Amino acid sequence: MADNFKFPDEVDGKDDDNAVQNQAAEEADVEIEIVDDTPEKDRGRKPLDKEVADPTDDEIESYSEGVKKRISELTHARHDERRAKEALLREKQELERFAQYMAEENKRLNRSISASSINQYPFIKTILSSLI
Repeated sequence: MADNFKFPDEVDGKDDDNAVQNQAAEEADVEIEIVDDTPEKDRGRKPLDKEVADPTDDEIESYSEGVKKRISELTHARHDERRAKEALLREKQELERFAQYMAEENKRLNRSISASSINQYPFIKTILSSLI
């Protein structure tokens, strides 16, 4: 089996430049596709134009107990939904921040490996040549 791998000190400068250009081209080829995951029946719907105010305490007191309970349940559900949306937004922002951090860390480690590899190979080559 033929092995085409070459150590950095075995590769001439032209191939090394091509490898860096190929790596940069691979990183630039990332495509992002945005998909609308809104259910079909909800697509194109406009949000409510105005902010709906909660009924005042005086207004609620004039309602029957069943209506009061229903208003309380709907208000609670609306606040739960708002809190869930805010939690998802915070999670999304944190995931984006973490992904950016990991991409930067990956680049930093790759640069570190490349720099240390280039510096170590002449040393290793010297040791091996002294053993031969």
